[in-house]
Amino acid sequence: MTSRKGTVRYLVEAGLIAALYAVLCLVLQPIAYGSLQFRPAEAMTLLPLILPSSVPGLTIGCAIANFWSPYGLIDICFGALATLLAACVTRMIGKKLSFRKAVWLAPLPPTLFNALIVGGVLTFMTAEEGARLPAFGVFAFEVGICELAVCAILGIPLVLAMKRFYHPVSR
Repeated sequence: MTSRKGTVRYLVEAGLIAALYAVLCLVLQPIAYGSLQFRPAEAMTLLPLILPSSVPGLTIGCAIANFWSPYGLIDICFGALATLLAACVTRMIGKKLSFRKAVWLAPLPPTLFNALIVGGVLTFMTAEEGARLPAFGVFAFEVGICELAVCAILGIPLVLAMKRFYHPVSR
């Protein structure tokens, strides 16, 4: 059971992560939405490897950021769902594998969940009836490749630095 101090720290960490995620998306709005979305905030999707509070923080931050998405409520719900699923699977990878192995596998859950779910949202919201299957392939590829790039180029160094310099109370 966590102490009150541990619970407060967990909530503060989750809130800070949510705020940072949302602010990064809003500040970089021109590149943060659409099929070719380069969201530097997505680098934080690797944090569940070492920081349990990042699971709710990322989910809430994504939902808040998607209030400004051109795709409305569907993107708020399904974008946050993709983030939640990715964070939970990333957390499981962190618990099951050594950190040295987990850090290299951690970009896969955010890449796959975002490619499939966000690619599906974009297809549903923009593609014509007869062109949905090929459109889904294109959207899933575009979202996935951008997500993988952000997670690999920014996320891995971020989580390596966090592992070295930040020592959370709850593991």
